[in-house]
Amino acid sequence: MKKLYVALALSFVGYTAYSQNLINDGGTINIAPGATVTLTANFNNLNAGAVNNSGAMEVAGNFTAADASNQTGAGIYRFNGNNNPQTLTIGTGQISSIELNNPLGLELQSDVKGVNSLNFINGHIISGPNTLTMNTVNNAVSGASNNRFLVCGDNGLLKYNNVGTGDTAFFPIGYSVGNYNPAWLTNSGTADNFSAQVFNDVLNNGLTGSSIAFDDRLVNRTWNIQEDNAGGTMPMLTLQWDASHQRAGFNPQVNSVVSYYRENQGQWEYFPSSVPVQGSDPFIITRTFTANPDNMGAFIVANNGSITIFPESVGETPPGTEVSCSPNPATTGNTIQVTAKALANKVVNVKLFDATGRCVATDNKMANPKGQLPFVIPQLTKGMYLLNLTTPQGRYSSKLIVE
Repeated sequence: MKKLYVALALSFVGYTAYSQNLINDGGTINIAPGATVTLTANFNNLNAGAVNNSGAMEVAGNFTAADASNQTGAGIYRFNGNNNPQTLTIGTGQISSIELNNPLGLELQSDVKGVNSLNFINGHIISGPNTLTMNTVNNAVSGASNNRFLVCGDNGLLKYNNVGTGDTAFFPIGYSVGNYNPAWLTNSGTADNFSAQVFNDVLNNGLTGSSIAFDDRLVNRTWNIQEDNAGGTMPMLTLQWDASHQRAGFNPQVNSVVSYYRENQGQWEYFPSSVPVQGSDPFIITRTFTANPDNMGAFIVANNGSITIFPESVGETPPGTEVSCSPNPATTGNTIQVTAKALANKVVNVKLFDATGRCVATDNKMANPKGQLPFVIPQLTKGMYLLNLTTPQGRYSSKLIVE
């Protein structure tokens, strides 16, 4: 493969094609508006090399820019390899506009900053552990779908700078190829930078730990949304998932609770009101976070401005399956009566979970013809608990407060 070296300056004012590598070794490449530089192999921008792109650069191989190099201008960088995955490495510089048309994808080998537009035509962006940062917010990403998105399964992030009041940041993300779980964030508070990732599990410590015990009624996804400066933002979040991402006990036909992990308190907590699930595969759920401390701490749920959330169906249930506990709040060490018509004359496996997902009590009881059964509350600390009832015909649950 031939290589073209640029050491001083090279300007393109029309359509120019090269079936070779292009190495910019400290020189300057100028691409005028309307001009296109096409490379069938790799591009390397080395030794403080500069690319002033006001047109388009099409690369079929890998794109590597060393730390001291830079890419300026509002031009497009098209990644259109067809035979191999491509890689993108950016040092301290940035890249203005990315267009992906490679069915085998584009792998980020470093953080990528300064992106004003991101257009998916074909393929995925594989972030690895890196962050792709958008400098513009509204309508900055186009073409994303369930087979064209950013894969962040190695703790990669998609980030938006300066999301102001009324702005909507769209996060087309998934934890792996074939698993698309986008999120939308509309801010109604002070401007901030937001980043998002999603992964395949619900963990008892938010981003670490083991799967929480009451995982039979969950969407098996956790979205982690972060702001750079904690406080002041009031975002509305919308999350999307497919039916295949739901665990066996999740019921999208009932209202669901968006749960979140308070990192500064080390436990999962629940919003006081349920939220309806919308759509029918894919499903979405929307929740607005306010800056009012009475609303469970709102978006400032951790000292570092991070919120980790997941949906679960422990809200309203179909007629006949409503579970009541009396008394509720309960007193530790006492017996409560659990009632649900669907439990009548059935053997019921009863489990009580604390807010971290740890099972703190279990029993097997035969419910009477009215669907009633007693349950002894062990010696517990005050707080919110989840009562999980399982029969061969179904699973039911209720929240229980222990005082």
